[in-house]
Amino acid sequence: MKIYIENSSWLNIGDFFYQESIFNIFKEIFTAEQFKIKCFDAPIKRSFKINNKFFLKNAFELRNYLDGDIYVLSGPILGEEFINSYGKFIETIKSNGKEYVILSAHGKDISENKKFLEKYPPLAISTRSFETYKIYNSFSKNSFDGICNAFFLPIYLDVPNFIYPKYILKSFYSTFEPKVKLNLINQKIDLENISLSLKKKFLWKISRHFNFLTKNEDELEGFNVIRPIHDLSYKFHHLNFAKKNSYISYNISNYLSVYKSSDLVISDRIHSVVIGLSLNIPSVLCGNWDRATLLDRLKLKKINNCYLPPEKKQINNELENYKNWLRSIIK
Repeated sequence: MKIYIENSSWLNIGDFFYQESIFNIFKEIFTAEQFKIKCFDAPIKRSFKINNKFFLKNAFELRNYLDGDIYVLSGPILGEEFINSYGKFIETIKSNGKEYVILSAHGKDISENKKFLEKYPPLAISTRSFETYKIYNSFSKNSFDGICNAFFLPIYLDVPNFIYPKYILKSFYSTFEPKVKLNLINQKIDLENISLSLKKKFLWKISRHFNFLTKNEDELEGFNVIRPIHDLSYKFHHLNFAKKNSYISYNISNYLSVYKSSDLVISDRIHSVVIGLSLNIPSVLCGNWDRATLLDRLKLKKINNCYLPPEKKQINNELENYKNWLRSIIK
């Protein structure tokens, strides 16, 4: 049985965090000789953010010419572009008598998606928030109310330590960095007294091009600031390197090293916060995002505006339940 794992839409580093986790989980639990675990490409439209139909039609979609028995899709794909990005691919899978699953899913309540899934039901679907589970669990006979697979990634990757003077991480993509005030107790960050002053944004797609002119906070109470850039699609240096200590790399696993050794994560990116928490780093999520509901499933504790990492036992239990569910479906 050939199982193909969608594992390539890494222009957003957050996609790597859960896709690579899924790939490693499958390699761990499906070791029998009859299983062949391979990777395949996400849709070109998703991977490279191509909206121009004229150029999109010129793309060669290798995924359409594979010989898999089960195809594993993942992530926040159950949105408005689901049918455009995955419709024909799924129709072909089902017409060939093969199967597909959707893991670590997130999406909105869209009637067209429901009608499509009713006609072409997945073999299984797992979600990363209960809100998504309530919407889509009935469209597969095998549904699982789970957590984001990114929480499992550090279990599978040996993350090297990053040797650098003490630092925090700030990673922002939808607004200007907030002004941050830290207080220390015995040279450690006092989580109860982290103060954030969010800046107003106006016409962000334009104003972000002037972000490099805004005042920097490169050091806070003796802590340096490092800025992971998660979006690799920007072609402008003044966006990628607008601030000091901006970190961007095609060696994606190195992002985990940068996160692992930090003392605090402050971000408007949900997967920046998720990977920080998974590496036992207190993390602050800025903004009001529907994707933030994936944190609710773990019932995380908070001090002031800062999420505290979940206990390892809790994550390990979630992982074992998830693996047992997968084993029960794919035999």
